[in-house]
Amino acid sequence: MKIDDMQEILEDFLIKGFEIVESLIQNLDTLKKEPTNPKPLSLLYYHTSLLGKYSSFLGYHNLFLFTQRLIQTITTLQHNPTQITPTALNALLKTIHSLKLFLIHIRDHQNDHISLPKSLTPFHKEEKVPSNLQHFIGLKLDEEEFALPLANIQEVIFPISHTPLPQTPPYVLGAFSFKNKIIPLINLRERLGYAPKENTPKTRVILLEYQNNIFGLLVEEITEIFELEKVHTKCTQKPPSICGIGKKEENEIYILDLKSLFEKLM
Repeated sequence: MKIDDMQEILEDFLIKGFEIVESLIQNLDTLKKEPTNPKPLSLLYYHTSLLGKYSSFLGYHNLFLFTQRLIQTITTLQHNPTQITPTALNALLKTIHSLKLFLIHIRDHQNDHISLPKSLTPFHKEEKVPSNLQHFIGLKLDEEEFALPLANIQEVIFPISHTPLPQTPPYVLGAFSFKNKIIPLINLRERLGYAPKENTPKTRVILLEYQNNIFGLLVEEITEIFELEKVHTKCTQKPPSICGIGKKEENEIYILDLKSLFEKLM
């Protein structure tokens, strides 16, 4: 694709993105006035999903993750209308303003690597809307499907150059510097006992937080973000990092256990 074509696509995305943010603010205002009216929440869900699809298509994975977290909150409110409180609505408004910050950053820097204040994230601890649903980000290794808890995901970035570390397991590729932090890089394939594989255009690095530490996880493909109501606890020995199994559209998905993934590195 030509550079001019890409620039035109980006400009079109930004125009639509800012329009979507304005629509979200308008629908939120309606929801504040009519909290028992289900239509504003439905429109909030629709427009946020639309922005998520656009951002995923263009490779803005952090914006995509952010839209999915907003969708989780909206879905929770749809399932539990009694939780439509001033606190929840204020949290939604802050999150919508964060979407605008993402778009401004993309416009000015052509990337979505933005650090937001904790008070502007969809899951600020004091404003989190509880839910019985568990949310995950899906991964694919060969033909197997795996998942990580979405709440632990910090960012998604493209593969990054790293420095090898001495006296570490083979699945530890090394360490890299990102936003003034030194982060260990782990190859998920090798950590789970799969044979090494060359990176592809779909390869990404997921930055996860676990027990106040940040880890980089090299994955060959991110599939989607989804929710599960029931996860059957089932720890396995081979590979040793599976802590549960969920079902999505009749397909089994193996839930990865962060403790066993990272405990030897702490």
